Amino acid sequence: MKIERFQSFGLLALALMLAGVLAACGGGGDSGSSSESGTGGGDSSAANLGQTIESEAPDGTTITISYPDGWFAQESSGSITLSNDETLVTSGATGQFTGDQIAGQVLYLGDAAAGLAAASLPVDATPLDVLSALSANFAGAGGIQVELNEPESFTANGKEAAIMTGDGTSEEGSGSLALVLVEEGDGYVLLTFAAAQGQLAQYDDEIRAIAGTVEVIAGATDDATAEPSPAG
Repeated sequence: MKIERFQSFGLLALALMLAGVLAACGGGGDSGSSSESGTGGGDSSAANLGQTIESEAPDGTTITISYPDGWFAQESSGSITLSNDETLVTSGATGQFTGDQIAGQVLYLGDAAAGLAAASLPVDATPLDVLSALSANFAGAGGIQVELNEPESFTANGKEAAIMTGDGTSEEGSGSLALVLVEEGDGYVLLTFAAAQGQLAQYDDEIRAIAGTVEVIAGATDDATAEPSPAG
């Protein structure tokens, strides 16, 4: 898998999440600390990821994550959308964001080896290295101008990961976002979270905890799925 595929998946996730945020924020006005909140709101605990969802890609690869009680999730062919508001999940995270609503998308980016080579990154590149390389391609995604802070590496549940936070603006408004890249198996998982301007920082613990629950199971080969021969 080449780095171009990494980039296209990342841009898709970013554009999808930011489009919902920016359309909802209506001109970039201050959303403040509105008492209007989605179901679940900011009451979830990062230590209480009591729900699990999995999604199977067309190639048979399965991705699994856990997420907070009170949140909602929906899967579709190898991607997962989650939010603390059920309406944002059912709308594909493109609905109205108000108050402390948050929504995210999880995508498996696939085998890392060819992608690292294409990006001139060493085989021992860290998630921070890879996220830094990918971030250069996020600016201007879908007509959205993105300003990201420097990436930060972290470990969650024994998994190596990196996170970048920042803001996106368009003609319709502005919003806050977080991009998380988790090394899992022989590849990477990209988590993209977005919220109204100034509302994302309160979910930093939840975002990192969710990243630590990511699991990827490769699709079974023909040999692995073959029926065993009956005992003679």
